[in-house]
Amino acid sequence: MKNTTNIFIGALTVAVAILFYLHFSSRQAIADVKAKQEDTTPNYTLNLPKNLQGAKVLYVNIDSINSNYHAFTELAQDAGSSLQNQMAVYQRKAQDLQTRYAKLQEQVQAASISADAATKEEASINAGLEELKRMEANIAYLESSAMQKNDMISQEIAQYFQGYAKEKGIDYIMMFGTGMPIIYANDSLDVTPDVIQALNTQYDARKAQQGANKPAGK
Repeated sequence: MKNTTNIFIGALTVAVAILFYLHFSSRQAIADVKAKQEDTTPNYTLNLPKNLQGAKVLYVNIDSINSNYHAFTELAQDAGSSLQNQMAVYQRKAQDLQTRYAKLQEQVQAASISADAATKEEASINAGLEELKRMEANIAYLESSAMQKNDMISQEIAQYFQGYAKEKGIDYIMMFGTGMPIIYANDSLDVTPDVIQALNTQYDARKAQQGANKPAGK
């Protein structure tokens, strides 16, 4: 989303620059025409949609949906908790291995450890490194799984909006939230509470149905 916003802002900046250029160049062109007493100013016609005046626009607060839609909050709780636990264990083990390796080097340099003990400690450290690699793979899997679930939820929301717009006769549903290019929105056009309630009702009903269909003991 951030990249999309940056692209939009960049395009808007270019558009503004072009408008300024056209504005001042047009003024100069008109001045030149007046000086020559000739009217050669081109006549441009902007074709606007015929139904633009009656277009219906609503918006939703995406921050509120992220914080209150059950599918998102449960994903954040489940996936976030698992990732945090895995990362905490990973960091603790990585720090322990680093400390052990530094100590082993000191002991070898000081000749304060036997060759057999040093070999065993080195093998133990290498085994720990292999475990860290497995943990890295598991963390990457959890992150990928969370992203896939997030994409699925986003697609479900988009599908809901399409049906909502058709049912209510809405032409545009815009997103409003932190980092979005919209700097002001009339509260009377905010349908976020209704959308969240409808999404949660559908999600909770679907979740209850899945629980009812789940075989006992599983």
